[in-house]
Amino acid sequence: MIRRYPRGAAFHEAGHAVVGHFLGLEVHDIRINDEDESGHINFITKEQTCAEHATRLFAGLAAENIWKAKPEHMSGAGDIVDFIELARTKGLSDEERDELRIQAYERANSILLAHKSLVEAVADRLMERGQMDGVEFMRLMRGP
Repeated sequence: MIRRYPRGAAFHEAGHAVVGHFLGLEVHDIRINDEDESGHINFITKEQTCAEHATRLFAGLAAENIWKAKPEHMSGAGDIVDFIELARTKGLSDEERDELRIQAYERANSILLAHKSLVEAVADRLMERGQMDGVEFMRLMRGP
């Protein structure tokens, strides 16, 4: 396999995608950029609890840590900003926000560890091609 796209970005986005999938979201497409290590996932909209949303937000950072795939750029900064905004809009106190952060990260970490081979399959495909549509993502989720 030729690895053309950044490993850190691939695992970060794969983490979001796999955790989102196991939280009941449908992936429309995933893209990473080989120049600035940015990435984006379009999920098909579904209601999420605050805890589910936070878990999905922390999945990218958790994946980076599990696979020791830190990007050169701060790919998780946007996720942190989104989490802070989520906590603000929900009116969470500092203590509630911190507790949600800890629980969300731990839940994301657990989901990723339970589905390591799926995360690796998605990340490998992203490192190879830099993008994936929802059909291909679901094919990987079903396994060989």
